[in-house]
Amino acid sequence: MYSIRPLIWSLFLWGLIFSFSWLTYIDAQVVWKSIPIVTNILTCVLLIILYSKDARNTKSKILALSWSIVVSIGVLFHTIDIIDDIALNVHIACMSVIVAAVWCITSHAEHVTEGGLHWYIWTMLMVFALCAAFNGESAQSRSVYLFAIVISFISHFYYVWHILKIQSTGRTRCRHIFRVVGCLILFSTFLFGSILTSYDQIGTKTRFEIIFSVEIAAAVIIIIDWVLGFSDNSINYNRIQTDPPLDNVA
Repeated sequence: MYSIRPLIWSLFLWGLIFSFSWLTYIDAQVVWKSIPIVTNILTCVLLIILYSKDARNTKSKILALSWSIVVSIGVLFHTIDIIDDIALNVHIACMSVIVAAVWCITSHAEHVTEGGLHWYIWTMLMVFALCAAFNGESAQSRSVYLFAIVISFISHFYYVWHILKIQSTGRTRCRHIFRVVGCLILFSTFLFGSILTSYDQIGTKTRFEIIFSVEIAAAVIIIIDWVLGFSDNSINYNRIQTDPPLDNVA
């Protein structure tokens, strides 16, 4: 039986994000909107401490949690009106670029991460940083969103092809494809919503409905991922050893 702890932690973090989105939608007081942000920061710090005991095999999770902390700090400052929208966009973009650089260095230096996964994550981080830097409703922003959608589709389809090429049929390949397709659906939906917003095709209510839809879909993917037993296994690719060990050779 697969451990339920990863599911609980994942859904708890998801609940904090959803709570912040809902509180923002109903225009709650600043103190109420700050609670899920601060809780997310503290929870991520706790998880980093727990994961640090096996840092070599959990470096991807530690890096993602670190990114979540610094981005949450920026969102908190924006919520309490210390920084404006432009400063928040720059903050998220810079932090994403830094995380992408750290990921690029660590995953290559330790030779743990499979090459395709390495470039897939790096590409998506850079695309996300680009979208954050040009977040807005200008013509330039729309061009960036369209460019991001094209790069996103190319990256996801190429990585799926890469998985089909290097991995044999089985459970490991299925779980990789499931996660990649899930990320493509969430990211593309969010970008399409951003484009419609920039063209004034949808109002605030519809924009939040899209955000809620993406967040609910993310929760469904998390639950399916756990039910299928994917969460307890690393998504790093290890080559199959075809030659017998030297110790067994007569």
